[in-house]
Amino acid sequence: MRTFWDLLHESTILSGFIVLTCVGSVCYLAVTGKTIPDILINISMIIVGFFFGTKSTIRDNDLISRVRE
Repeated sequence: MRTFWDLLHESTILSGFIVLTCVGSVCYLAVTGKTIPDILINISMIIVGFFFGTKSTIRDNDLISRVRE
């Protein structure tokens, strides 16, 4: 199992925090009934897509390295 410092070094924790902040902002504005700026929605979707895209790529690379061993 990876330690906190390994995940921090790989910026997994930082990128997760950024995703949660953006999505949390959109959810907060939606729940309170305020208008959500289009730019905030666009940025949030780009960040979420990048976050999950990098997770998929990391898993694929780990699988490939295991197969080659």
